[in-house]
Amino acid sequence: MTALAQKFKDKLRFEFTELKREIGLLEYAFWWLVRVLMFVGAVDCLDSGDTGHLILQMWANFGLLFVLPELHILSRKWCFFARLSHHNQTVAALMVLLTSYLGNYRNLYGEIQAFDFWVHFFSGIVCVFVGYDLAKALAPSSADKFDTNIKTITGFGLSCFAALFWEIYEFVFDAIMTSNTQAHRETPEAILSAIINPHPDQFPLFDTMTDAIAGFLGAVLGGVIFRIILAAGEKKKAAKQKENVTVCK
Repeated sequence: MTALAQKFKDKLRFEFTELKREIGLLEYAFWWLVRVLMFVGAVDCLDSGDTGHLILQMWANFGLLFVLPELHILSRKWCFFARLSHHNQTVAALMVLLTSYLGNYRNLYGEIQAFDFWVHFFSGIVCVFVGYDLAKALAPSSADKFDTNIKTITGFGLSCFAALFWEIYEFVFDAIMTSNTQAHRETPEAILSAIINPHPDQFPLFDTMTDAIAGFLGAVLGGVIFRIILAAGEKKKAAKQKENVTVCK
């Protein structure tokens, strides 16, 4: 066996060990459950003659469900994606399940009032955690030096960026595919319009702005939760260090 082949084999063994350390059996089974659901849904879209953009979206999201784990095969030294936690794949699978499978394929966006708003709100929460993990992967040598406030602001800021990026993506996708992923309607959703009460001239902007607001509010709540978790972790770590010092004495 050549040195290169042995190195690749060792890399696979290391990443598999890391996968088992981070991910439990139920979490791993969830990955495959979503993959199976997406594959069945994508095939059904082909058979039933659904619109082209829905078929494209289903197959694209199905393929993306395999991308993040495969990136861990790359070198952790020069590919920051390889340094991401495997829990991010669980978040990705959950978001694909909510948006592509349930929202578009099962049409919950059309059947449940404000479903889109709550999906964006939830994504704002989880993206705080994903955002901080992304920052750690980008700067692994500096992440441990951040205090609790910097960690919280980093996660919050990247979650807000994700909400902005998603709205840009939807706009560009609709412009290219002449589709309506932004779910613009002539009359806004009754629940949200009753709360915000937009002027009729604002209806074309209503979906985009409510999505952005939902993502921001989710990021705020996610930041608070993340801050509490970090503070509890720091307190527990300090107590353990104090206990170790006492034992040494």
